[in-house]
Amino acid sequence: MVDAFAPDKIQELGLTNAKSTLATKIVPYRFQCDGPAVIRSQSMTQAQSQQACESLHQKENAFHQTVRSGYQAVADDLNDSVEVVVFDNSSDYKTYLSFLFGNSTDNGGQYLEGDPASPDNQARFIAYRNDEGKSLSIWNLEHEYVHYLDGRFNMYGDFNDVLRHGHTVWWLEGFAEYMAHGDDYAEAIHLGKEGGYSLSDVFATTYQHDVNRVYRWGYLAVRFLFEKHPEAVDALLAAGRTGQFEQWASLAKEYGEQYGPAFSQWLTTLDSSDGGEPPRPDPDPEPEPEPEPEHPDVTTLSLGQTVTISGQAYSEHLYQIDLNRAATALTFSIAGQGNADLYVAKDRQAHYYDFDTTEWNQTSNETVTLNDVEPGRYTLSVTGRGDFTDVTVAVNAEGQVDPEPTPEPQPETPTGTDDLRPTQLNVASPNSISVYQRRYLYADVPEGATKAQVWVMADGDAGDLNVFAAEEYWPTQAQNQAASERPGSNQYIEVDLRNQQGLYLLLAGDGSRSQTDVHVYFQ
Repeated sequence: MVDAFAPDKIQELGLTNAKSTLATKIVPYRFQCDGPAVIRSQSMTQAQSQQACESLHQKENAFHQTVRSGYQAVADDLNDSVEVVVFDNSSDYKTYLSFLFGNSTDNGGQYLEGDPASPDNQARFIAYRNDEGKSLSIWNLEHEYVHYLDGRFNMYGDFNDVLRHGHTVWWLEGFAEYMAHGDDYAEAIHLGKEGGYSLSDVFATTYQHDVNRVYRWGYLAVRFLFEKHPEAVDALLAAGRTGQFEQWASLAKEYGEQYGPAFSQWLTTLDSSDGGEPPRPDPDPEPEPEPEPEHPDVTTLSLGQTVTISGQAYSEHLYQIDLNRAATALTFSIAGQGNADLYVAKDRQAHYYDFDTTEWNQTSNETVTLNDVEPGRYTLSVTGRGDFTDVTVAVNAEGQVDPEPTPEPQPETPTGTDDLRPTQLNVASPNSISVYQRRYLYADVPEGATKAQVWVMADGDAGDLNVFAAEEYWPTQAQNQAASERPGSNQYIEVDLRNQQGLYLLLAGDGSRSQTDVHVYFQ
C-alpha cells in the first residue's frame, strides 16, 4: 500500500528491501539440485529437498526423450536455472505469494517464466505442500516443472509471444498434464468417453474456458497426437522452437479438421490400464480392451470404525458417513499394501472420476483432511490404481461439540482462540466467559421450570456478541429456539422450555476478545 500510494515514503519507512527481507524469513531454506532447479522452502529438510530434486531430474529426462529436444534450448532463452519455491500450505501460499512474486493465488501452483531473453531474469514456479508440510507431497510439482522445460526447449519467446496467435493453450497445459500423468489419467479418460468437444474445439481452447477443457481435454489432444500422429507433433514443435506461432495456429486448425473424426473414434478406445512415464509411442498402437468396472454397493461407516479391504486394479469400494454435528476436522485415511487411491466428496457419491478432494500417490497410504466441516453426508471411494491388499479404511472427526458434556477443569486457552469444549453454567450467579468468535455453554434445567432467562453483559467495547439458545441440540445462527442478535455485546433472551432436558447456548462474537458475564435464571 505504501508503494502504491506513498512511494516517496518507502525509504523513510525502511521498506526499500521489504520483499527480499520477507522472502528471507518466509522461505529461508535453499537446496541446489543436480541440474537447473533450486528449491527454496519454508521447512523442507535436506532429505525431502533431495527427493524432490530426484523427481524433477527423472521428469526432465523423460521430457527430453519424449520431445526429442537434443537438450538444445531455443534461441535467446537464458533461463538456465529455475527456482522452485515451496510453501508449507495453501494458507501461506495465498498470504505471501502476491506480495513476494506478483502472481494470482486462485490456483494450485504457477510457473512464472518472465522474460527469458533478459540476463537478469529468474524463472520460477511457486507451489505448496498439501499436508501442512508433514511430508514431501507438493501440489503440481511435476506439472509446473514441465512448464519450465517446455518454455526453454519447445516454445520460443515469452508467455505473451506464445499466446499471441491463439491455439496454444491446449498444448501448454495438456502437455504438462501428459508428462505428469502419462497414460494413467482416469479423470481425463472419463471425460473423453463422455464426449463434448471436437479436436478443433480443444485446439481453440483459451484460459477463459473451464478447468476440464483446459487441462483434461488438452491432455487428451496431446496424447492423441503423440500416439497417432507424432509427425504432427514434430511439425508443431518445429514452429514453436522458432517462434512461428502464426504457423502453429494454422497447423492446429488444419489438424483439427483433418484428424477430428479419428480423435472422436480414438476416445472410445481409451482405458486407464497403462501407467508410468509417457514413452515415444508407436505410431499405430493396438488399443487395449477396456476392463469392466465394478459397481459395488455403498457401505455406511461410523466415526472411528475401520474396515479392511482388498481388491484388484480398477475395483472400486464405496462408502458414506453421515456427520450429525459440526467438527473442526474430518479425516479420511487408507493404509495397506499395493496401490489404492482415496477420493472424497460431499453430498454426492465420490468416484475416481468425480470427487472434491484427493491425495493420490503410488502407494495405499493416503490421508485427506477436511477442516471446519458442517454436518452432512460425506462419501469416499477407494479405487485400485493397481492391485491392493489389507487396506484399512477409517474416518475420524476432531473437535465435535458433545451434546452431553462432562465438566472438567478447563486449561488456559491460548490468546486469540476459543475453547470449543462445552462449559457448564452456574445458575442464578455470574459466569465469567472469554469469547472471541464462539463458545458453547449449557445448564441443567430444574424440575418444573417453564422458562429460561439469559443475560449477557460484556465489559467495555467488546464488539458484537450474539446469543442463540435451544433445548436438546446445540444451536447455530441458522437453527435455534431463541436468539438475540441486536448490535452490541449486552444481550437478553427468554426461552420457553418444553421438555426440561437441558439448555444449550452459543455465544457468537465478531473476533474481538470479550470477557463476558453470563447469568441464567429459570422460572
